[in-house]
Amino acid sequence: MKLNVFLTFLTLSGILCAQPTSFVGRQSHAILNTVKQFHYKPVAVDDAFSTAVFDSYVEAIDPGGYYFLASDIEELGKYSTGIDDEMESRTAVLFEKSAAIFKTRLLAVDSLLHLLEREKSDLTKDESLSFAPADYPDYADNYTQLKERWRKWLKYAVLDELFTGDYFADAAHESISNLLSKAADAQKAVFGYQFFEIKSYLDHPAGYSNYLATYYLDAIATQFDPHTTYFSDIEKENFEEDLSKENLVFGISVEEDDKGIVRIESVLPGSPAWNSNQLNKGDQVLSLRLSDGQYLEMTTAGIDEILIMFENTTASQLTLEIRKGNGEVLTVELTKGEVYVEEDVLKNLLLVGDQRIGYITLPDFYTDWDEGTGLGCANDVAKCIVKLQKENMQGLILDLRNNGGGSLKEAIDLAGIFIDWGPLAITQSKSGEATSIKDMNKGAIYTGPLVILVNGLSASASELFAAAMQDYNRAIIVGSTTYGKSSSQIILPLDPAYTPGVTSMETADPTYGFLKITTDKFYRVTNATHQRKGVVPNIILPDIYDMYDYKESSYANALSSDSVLKKVYYTPFSAFPDALFESGNQRIAQDRNFSRIAFLIDSINQVNERAEIIPLKIENYQLLEQGYAAFLDELYSLEESEQSPYTATNNLYDLEILKMDAYRRELNEEYLKRVEADAYINQAYLVLIDYLKK
Repeated sequence: MKLNVFLTFLTLSGILCAQPTSFVGRQSHAILNTVKQFHYKPVAVDDAFSTAVFDSYVEAIDPGGYYFLASDIEELGKYSTGIDDEMESRTAVLFEKSAAIFKTRLLAVDSLLHLLEREKSDLTKDESLSFAPADYPDYADNYTQLKERWRKWLKYAVLDELFTGDYFADAAHESISNLLSKAADAQKAVFGYQFFEIKSYLDHPAGYSNYLATYYLDAIATQFDPHTTYFSDIEKENFEEDLSKENLVFGISVEEDDKGIVRIESVLPGSPAWNSNQLNKGDQVLSLRLSDGQYLEMTTAGIDEILIMFENTTASQLTLEIRKGNGEVLTVELTKGEVYVEEDVLKNLLLVGDQRIGYITLPDFYTDWDEGTGLGCANDVAKCIVKLQKENMQGLILDLRNNGGGSLKEAIDLAGIFIDWGPLAITQSKSGEATSIKDMNKGAIYTGPLVILVNGLSASASELFAAAMQDYNRAIIVGSTTYGKSSSQIILPLDPAYTPGVTSMETADPTYGFLKITTDKFYRVTNATHQRKGVVPNIILPDIYDMYDYKESSYANALSSDSVLKKVYYTPFSAFPDALFESGNQRIAQDRNFSRIAFLIDSINQVNERAEIIPLKIENYQLLEQGYAAFLDELYSLEESEQSPYTATNNLYDLEILKMDAYRRELNEEYLKRVEADAYINQAYLVLIDYLKK
């Protein structure tokens, strides 16, 4: 079985020209050349760049200062401004020195952890862990300080494991004696994770040095912009590739990020995972359980263990525990099944209330890369619309929440479904030449009222599409401000012998790795950009993701928010009446749930700004957890409406299909309930009702 894993990589070089070249040095030089040739707007590669790479690299491999000592950083810092010179000279002095020191520290910490493992944490002792700069320096001065740092952090980790693990249904309200009865199990899990983390470096299948180099190479790549990244060819394999040989799949692929966290990389359209409507790219995988009894907890396992697990099973059921981007933990059960490639893989429903409103959710701008048919999500949306039109829908909601993008072509084709023809966006390449991207197909499939629902995780192709529909006055955008990514990337081999257009990607030497590189920037037909800014909805809904600082604007090295000078001729539809937006925003302001969501988000943001001290006494920690649990429970509950203005139902064609499959029928019933209870869809529905009445 094959697994889909992108490992981000980082590279290093030496600052002394007399040093011999190394393979890592040649890889870094290849990154430099590729960036010079293809990157949209590369930053200067100088001493400041080198320092930023050094900081990023060290932060990636030792984010909490639990391995390096202050003296190590001081020693390595002597080479921190010379990475640019090393890249030019194909040397890797910094990397080689850091690899040697880091290996020594890994082994030392492994021994230290074995000592601490024998010292049972006293969870009843009244002490705290302070992250205030005065109490928590970046690095320990000696091993005595390092041991104390580890002791307190491990105590915190055991408490966190007790309250977030599977030991209790509601740990926040469990008795202290019961909590303490599981402390040994929690400690075992915590230490298991730490030993595994060290092992994942020292005994990595690619080799210690090769694996560590990936962090360095990626530190170099990401300094150009957040979306330019390095990855290797090994471990880039999919769950579904092997399972599809028997035409039965679960339909997810996973990756391990630069901090060793296993996340869902993609969900296969039409698969059981897709049909569950609960899994999204970026979800953190906490555990996996197969129906044959195999179980993996990600605190003590990683990609290699998952690979072995699936190589040795014929199980037909998979239970995943995942953590969503908003912190919510879900348990998702999947039964292996066929991928419904000949039927719509999109969810489409009728919302029947005062009017019959169509609803389509599009989680990803997928396309048919392999078959070459040129058909993808835009074609599937068109088929959904045709079916809904047959049942007299009066308006349409297109849900792009959590849609992180995908194929640019599909975004353009999708826009063509809703407008006659014309320019949709402007692209600018490295040369500075601005070119308009147009819908060249005359005619539209759907010309009725349209609402597009977005949130902070709607990104890239989703934003391009939503921005075009907004600029044309073709759709009312409802939700929260989108992510703010307005650039595109391509993947190129780093093999120095590779020549785009001449050399085949398949024949390039994969040992050099690959670079996903930003080559173009996009602008709206108005010449403005949504880069860093996002697409601002016409009617704004508070978003629970606003608790987190995760959008494009949070990256210091993100591309700038500017404008382009390009004459573009387009004919927008008549503007929506201001009264429509005013009434929608007023209704939301008066809505108890959304007002409370906005208040809670603001409150937690204020708390997070002051959260520097964590209590390590179990009674005090439980009080903290009770407050946090109450906050989250209330926040999640507010996303559900007590009374829906519509009933969700399937179109007649899909109902016939569902009769043939009991499993899909069960999933569908749960999905209908979620759509009816979704406060955000409720508001989008009411916006369309307002519009139809005007």
